[in-house]
Amino acid sequence: MDKAKSTEKNKKFPWGIILKTLSFIIITLAILIIGLYSVMWVVVKGPSPTAKQLFVRSVKETSAIGFFANIYLSNEEIAEIMGEGKQENKQEQTDTSLISIKKPETLAGENPAEGDKPAQKDLELLDIKGPSFKGKLMIIKDPQRTFLATTQSYGGAGEQLASMVERTGAIAGVNGGGFDDPGGGGQGGIPEGIVIRDGQLLSSDAVNAKGYWTAVMDKKGILHVGWMTGYQAAEKDANWAVSFGPVLVQNGKKFDGLNSGLNPRTAVGQREDGAVLLLVIEGRHVDSLGATCSDIADIMLQYGAVNAMNLDGGSSSAMIYNGEQITSIASVVGVRPIPTAILVKQVSG
Repeated sequence: MDKAKSTEKNKKFPWGIILKTLSFIIITLAILIIGLYSVMWVVVKGPSPTAKQLFVRSVKETSAIGFFANIYLSNEEIAEIMGEGKQENKQEQTDTSLISIKKPETLAGENPAEGDKPAQKDLELLDIKGPSFKGKLMIIKDPQRTFLATTQSYGGAGEQLASMVERTGAIAGVNGGGFDDPGGGGQGGIPEGIVIRDGQLLSSDAVNAKGYWTAVMDKKGILHVGWMTGYQAAEKDANWAVSFGPVLVQNGKKFDGLNSGLNPRTAVGQREDGAVLLLVIEGRHVDSLGATCSDIADIMLQYGAVNAMNLDGGSSSAMIYNGEQITSIASVVGVRPIPTAILVKQVSG
């Protein structure tokens, strides 16, 4: 009797519908994959060298899908594209005489971010839009409100930006420098390049004579950008420093060699009045594919940057303000742990 009931239940179970649904899903995925492969082949092998360069640079700037370029091109072809326009101006130094920092008392009443308390009146938020991107620009009138946070397990596990902001009591922040990411796992615990926090040189790379594109905020509130070693960064009486690059703007001029792909971006800059610019561009979304390094250099110049540098981007790019993440991240697996973040202090009043 039980066996008969079991047979009857099996007959009623909609195996046919399930199999048809699975077949439909598999066929649809196959069509999408073949279509995507075909589109990428046309882009890479088609008549437009600009499209090919943009595709290769976009995917090679990521840690997870960089292999796509290798499907269509040899290592030599990729190296040639990635090397074109490479920055060679490593000798120029930041001219600090171009920065004249306003005293904090002169900032009163200047364009507060919407809904801010009076204490945050020297912080301004702007929406940024371009042909292929959108994002947020934060302007901090007092540069000495910025500081560097590092993951609690420095050199071990990374920490999410929101956690760093909350733990330090900051009002805002963006992701900072680059990090070692073997296999594209995104653990974010081992920073690359130079890290200086509260005037202390932390980076293990800093003991070497190796140079990096680095942004240094000195104790007077002046931002230096350029190619430097850890010791050279520390000699600038550094309060904080992180490395990534490339330099975007130096001494009021757009840097050469800014060829790159379309990706999420984060950048830091400074105006001649000392105000710090923190920029985050969203990317890898339908309504915001991303920006090139040339795009964000133009944005920085548009808003008065005298010096500016590209920070770690891609899935790391994010901006927090007043306890909320105000930019969309590119990662489909959630917020990425990072080793460093540039944060903005709360002020009392």
